[in-house]
Amino acid sequence: MLTEQGRVLSVEKGALWVETKQQSSCAQCAARNGCGQKLLGEALMPGMTSVKAYLDSNNTRIFRVGEQVQIGIDERALLVATLLAYFVPLVLMLLAAGLSHMAFGSDGLSALAALFGLAIGAWFVRLHARRQQHSALFHPQVL
Repeated sequence: MLTEQGRVLSVEKGALWVETKQQSSCAQCAARNGCGQKLLGEALMPGMTSVKAYLDSNNTRIFRVGEQVQIGIDERALLVATLLAYFVPLVLMLLAAGLSHMAFGSDGLSALAALFGLAIGAWFVRLHARRQQHSALFHPQVL
């Protein structure tokens, strides 16, 4: 379980909106201030984000706005989401480009097929995300 501390922004039936600080691994890196990745990360990720964390159905605790809570998400969810988001479109792109090159031998058609494969992969990921949007595995839980 990957966990994070956060502050309750609002309370809903069965869920909390929690504000957390976005973290990067730059604090542990030896280069710290000499790396452009840190500057890019700070520019793209402004620091605080809010997420909806669901309560366990057995949870009877009353939460208040401003209270510190711990939220978590299963490691499997992160692994599955990462594989889907990166691996599936990449594999479909390479597969489409390779098959097109074998069939037609044209670099231009292979490039178009690669873009088509990438788009199909992205569509598949989006379709899977829509189907899983209500799955507890892919949502943070209040611990």
